[in-house]
Amino acid sequence: MKTFNKLLFVLATFVMLFTTSCLDDSMVDIQVEDFAGSPYIVDFNELPNSAGYIRRSFEMTNDPTKAFPAAFRINLSSPWQLKKDLVVTFQIDEAAVNEYITDNPTSGFQLLSTSKLDVTQGQVTIPAGQREAEFTVNLKTAGIAIEDKYMIAFSITGTDNPDVLISGNYGTQYCAIGVKNFFAGQYRRKLSYFHPTAGGTYPDSPYTTRDGEVTLSTVDATTCDEWLGVWTSDKVYITINPDNSVDLTFPTRTDAFEGDPKDPSKECHYDPNTGIIYVYYAYNSAAPRIFWAEYIPL
Repeated sequence: MKTFNKLLFVLATFVMLFTTSCLDDSMVDIQVEDFAGSPYIVDFNELPNSAGYIRRSFEMTNDPTKAFPAAFRINLSSPWQLKKDLVVTFQIDEAAVNEYITDNPTSGFQLLSTSKLDVTQGQVTIPAGQREAEFTVNLKTAGIAIEDKYMIAFSITGTDNPDVLISGNYGTQYCAIGVKNFFAGQYRRKLSYFHPTAGGTYPDSPYTTRDGEVTLSTVDATTCDEWLGVWTSDKVYITINPDNSVDLTFPTRTDAFEGDPKDPSKECHYDPNTGIIYVYYAYNSAAPRIFWAEYIPL
């Protein structure tokens, strides 16, 4: 009897080992690669979104000479590091962008002119023992509107080591280029409100004042909106022009108007050196309620 029990134990153990081995193989499906034979590959190491591109957003500006930097990284993909520096060559790839636009006709992208870039080709060096190098492109945004959709692409074209391959999937970096309203953001607003009958004396003693943080929100490339006066029911649209003059519009008020009717010298304007926006407006021309506001960037 003892011998029979021992035999059952041995058989059961054998079956368990066999079954477990089969289960591990089918569940995990482990494949061991020969890392010693893996190639060296160079690629762009910033993974694109599901549509195949990365994004870079820049400040909108009226200055045609002002440029903003964008960095791109090239990576050495391999389980091993090189013992010598690796020089990688890249260039702007307009053909790749045109192909993307053709393949994605509803994307709305346009090819960005190379006149907006200061780099269209070049080389980067991945130092020995390292895996990454970076190059910077300076881009001019004057003339690009917020609603515009532009794209550029850079492709790796070669290296100084014939044993290093260029990635088939990530050898080209597609990048969507966009701009944001250059003065949108958080401000300290210093507001003076002059009322003809409720109290105070124009121009030395306002009926009431406000001093606090407000948000100027983007409407388009040169326009932001803000609450009108001391309320949160109507908006004032603030537009900064290329000559730094400021225009005001009132989307929901027909009785509101730009300027101070009692002082024509109060002209809305923007100071590019300080970033401060000076705004003057009123409503009810028969008995005007007058507002002076300074928006000081935070």
